[in-house]
Amino acid sequence: MYYDKQSRNSNLFKILHLITLNLFLGISYFLFSKWSLLFHFPGSNVTPLWLPSGLSVGFILVFGKRFLPGVFLGAYLANYYHLSSNQLIGFRYILYISFLTSLGNTFQSYLVFIVMERYSKLNWMFHLKVVLIFLMIAFLSGLIAGLNGTFLLYHYHIIPIEKIAIVLYSWCMGDFVGIILISPILYSYFRREDFQFQKKYSFEYLISILSLLLIVFFIFRIESEASKIFPFLFFPITLWVAFRSRQFYFHIFILLLSGIVLYESINQRGPFAMLGGFHSILCINGFITILSSTMLIIKVVLNEREISCFHDREDAYNKIQSLLLKLKEEARTDYLTGALNRRALDELIINDLKKPNIRFCIAIVDIDNFKQINDIYGHLIGDEILKYITQMIDQNLDKEHSICRWGGDEYLVYFKNSSLENSENIMNTVITTLVENPLVFNDKTIPAKISIGLTEYREGEMIEECFKRCDEGLYKAKLLGKGRVIVL
Repeated sequence: MYYDKQSRNSNLFKILHLITLNLFLGISYFLFSKWSLLFHFPGSNVTPLWLPSGLSVGFILVFGKRFLPGVFLGAYLANYYHLSSNQLIGFRYILYISFLTSLGNTFQSYLVFIVMERYSKLNWMFHLKVVLIFLMIAFLSGLIAGLNGTFLLYHYHIIPIEKIAIVLYSWCMGDFVGIILISPILYSYFRREDFQFQKKYSFEYLISILSLLLIVFFIFRIESEASKIFPFLFFPITLWVAFRSRQFYFHIFILLLSGIVLYESINQRGPFAMLGGFHSILCINGFITILSSTMLIIKVVLNEREISCFHDREDAYNKIQSLLLKLKEEARTDYLTGALNRRALDELIINDLKKPNIRFCIAIVDIDNFKQINDIYGHLIGDEILKYITQMIDQNLDKEHSICRWGGDEYLVYFKNSSLENSENIMNTVITTLVENPLVFNDKTIPAKISIGLTEYREGEMIEECFKRCDEGLYKAKLLGKGRVIVL
């Protein structure tokens, strides 16, 4: 019962949290719509920038389609507020038109979402193909919302037929510009789709940005034919900003730059305001679209290039590390048999001697009559015998044991954490295996025997004393007829 109640409370909290966030999105949408309407041109309600579309699309891309009700609520409030100022429309028609127009705005966000959802596993601001698809679907969604809204306004005689083209263009391009300005900011901030900002250049970068914005502000105060070329001078500087900045700050910069252009133009200043009316709106939309989309594409291309360089460096680093490991391994092993060399085993034993209560045994192995084998069969067979005996010893050892080629035809076997009895049994097994399974090479059977001296390390003694006992055991094994283990 307690858990059921706790689960119900948790579900209720989630529902309330979702409703609260949808209300927040709806109110934010409405406030952004009022802010966007401040950018309308005198004598008309046409605005070249509709920020709510960017807010709603960005929000849905980041947090998912469960916030579509918030988009609908905000769009409904915005449309109702805008239409209610027209006294020629009845209250019932205002509600009806607001509802249908809001459905179009909601579908706009959902359309972008369902297309971009398939790329949700990608850092899509680092893939040129995905960004181009985003720009295309942003324009298409703006066009659909614009067609829906323009048709409703014309059908209910809110706009005359001669203004259909202007309203459709401003609606479509206003939504498109709003999406490509605001959505990347939200996506970059919440998904952290950016590279580490270069802090050592932060002051230089900040001064450059502020200086550029100030230059833009004053350029748009100049009213002359020559000033028409000034806006296009921003692209090289903006390219530099795109190259140096993080993704998030880059989009903020584009938004501020576009805001200055809009503010000065609607106040009848700058090269775009000189064109007047619809042509001014056309140029502003085109300028902001080219500026934001071109610089976004350039930024993505630079990101792809940086990622490619990073992967190239990473591959080179991995190859170097692999080569170093290989060289390190080769420096520790005998090139012929693959067993440890003397230096590697010395390091292993010295490191283990530093540990408390260490227990180990050591065996010195010598191939009986190895010179005679070389004389009869040749040195090639001698090398094969060395490799074969290494293999026979190694396959009988535990994972904590090690074999080392001590020199010439001698081996040293290190039995870590092994008793003297267990070590002796292993060595006797090796001797028996070699007798029962002699080496067969080029249809020749080459018998080989080994003699072994074995001892256990005694706590507190010098390691040299342990080796000396092994040598003595090996010497006795030779005297007693070879092919045996002598334990001392």
